[in-house]
Amino acid sequence: MKRLLFLILCAAVLFSCVGCGTGEPKLTVKGGGYYLVGDYEEFSTPYLWLNTENQTFHLCAGAVFSYAERGEYEIKGNQLIAVSQNTIYIFEIQDENTLIIRENGESWAFQPPVNGEFRYSEDVK
Repeated sequence: MKRLLFLILCAAVLFSCVGCGTGEPKLTVKGGGYYLVGDYEEFSTPYLWLNTENQTFHLCAGAVFSYAERGEYEIKGNQLIAVSQNTIYIFEIQDENTLIIRENGESWAFQPPVNGEFRYSEDVK
């Protein structure tokens, strides 16, 4: 009888721990360049560059522009929050290749369109 109670208790503990995980996998992003989808000239396509080793970014209006927002980012849930000295950008992570900008910051120099889609590309340098 004691063995049966012990087995039932062990089974109950085991089954109660099955649901202990967070339930949602942590979203990740690729390091490198993401370009803003849209009708842009080749060298004036806005892009976001992520360095996943030190969690830094730069966001630029295009390759021919010298100004870029630079700073650090962190991932919270399904959001990538990029903070520069001047502003904060919030991206929704769709998958490791696609980011949607939800908050475009208060930068006087460059404000990408809200809901703009940034797609990963190995061609962005």
